[in-house]
Amino acid sequence: MPESAAPPRLRIPGAPLSFEPHAFSRPRRNGHKRPPSGQRFHLWVSGCQMNESDADYLSQGLTAAGFSAVSELDQADIAILVTCSVRQNAEQKAYGRFRELKAWKRARPGRAIAITGCMANKEKDRLYERLPDLDYRFDMRQYEAFIDDLQGEYETDPAQTGGVVLQHGLTAYVPVIFGCNEVCSFCIVPFVRGTERSRPMADVVDDVRRFADQGVREGDAARGAREETDLTRWVHARPDPVRPALRVRPRRRRVVRARRAGRRRRAGARR
Repeated sequence: MPESAAPPRLRIPGAPLSFEPHAFSRPRRNGHKRPPSGQRFHLWVSGCQMNESDADYLSQGLTAAGFSAVSELDQADIAILVTCSVRQNAEQKAYGRFRELKAWKRARPGRAIAITGCMANKEKDRLYERLPDLDYRFDMRQYEAFIDDLQGEYETDPAQTGGVVLQHGLTAYVPVIFGCNEVCSFCIVPFVRGTERSRPMADVVDDVRRFADQGVREGDAARGAREETDLTRWVHARPDPVRPALRVRPRRRRVVRARRAGRRRRAGARR
């Protein structure tokens, strides 16, 4: 694949995680599984900006591997749920969505369901016992290994879709830091996303450049206030095309607060 057409890659700092072939599939006693019905995937995303970012990188990786994204579930051959477990309601929402997928899966032989995200990391292989129709479970820290495994099973051809520069929306999330060290009594994030790890600045800027090539004009640095400031300064100091192509803004909730404050000031002035 040409370097200019390669998708952004979510390279997560830390020791590489090893895996065995088919390690992400449901354990089967006889090893028998229906052949896939096709190579189209559909993503369902719940939760925070990090999950939105994970889904973006996952979609780009699957497309580069020869899979085709579809917005309509009925057209898909594999449905992937990016789940959240910060609150019990988020988990119930994921379980409810899975129940809806059972009829979809049984309507066409060869369809499959995969789960990732914080709920998958928390429950691990217990999900296979709780959800008999679940086919795959993987950690987003292993998403490239999962795609490689899936590519071998589905026999996709990267030449069909991998050389295409994807057209993105105007905004993209670029992770700067993973995990958390705070260990608040009410929060599960350190236990499902690990301890705090910063991405190398070169990796972040490389992703910014690739997103800019796809049409993105505004980047949202997900997670980390100090890192957002450093990234903004670094991008604006660059002499290359990244500077005029992209603007880095802080996390969305800060933007929302600023907009609300602006509306209140304007409303007071009208009075």
